[in-house]
Amino acid sequence: MQGWQVTKKNDSQVVFEIDIGHLTDGFPGNRKLRIGYKLTDDNSVHINLSASSDIPTPINLTNHTYFNLADDNIRNLLFKLDSDALLERDSAGIPTGHIISSKKTGFDMANWLSLGEFMCKNQYQQIIKENGVDHCFLVAKGDKAKAQLWSIKS
Repeated sequence: MQGWQVTKKNDSQVVFEIDIGHLTDGFPGNRKLRIGYKLTDDNSVHINLSASSDIPTPINLTNHTYFNLADDNIRNLLFKLDSDALLERDSAGIPTGHIISSKKTGFDMANWLSLGEFMCKNQYQQIIKENGVDHCFLVAKGDKAKAQLWSIKS
């Protein structure tokens, strides 16, 4: 079993990297994965995920860390998401590769929105049927924050 290595660490950030060899986990290419956590002066946590490979290979990085922002209910949290599209999923929850316009949700997610409102008034049938969001949202390259979550209480 391979472990992540700390490649940078100071009072406000830590960066982990791992090298995965060609076909080690069934995927082609020698890959380097990197995740950085940075605490900013305004007490925000920035998570930066990146990957590289020496040959084309599918890579879909995500973070499932849950931070309790002191709200009683996740539906009270506000979010912004800089995404114009999401991937459709099949009945097993696996992305099909079919790209869906984020406009089908009925919301401009680039503006602050409560998760409760997004869930209750969403117009995308898959989210309505499942009463939840477990989708891959597509974002453009760049240094600008792609997703933000905010608690009014804390």
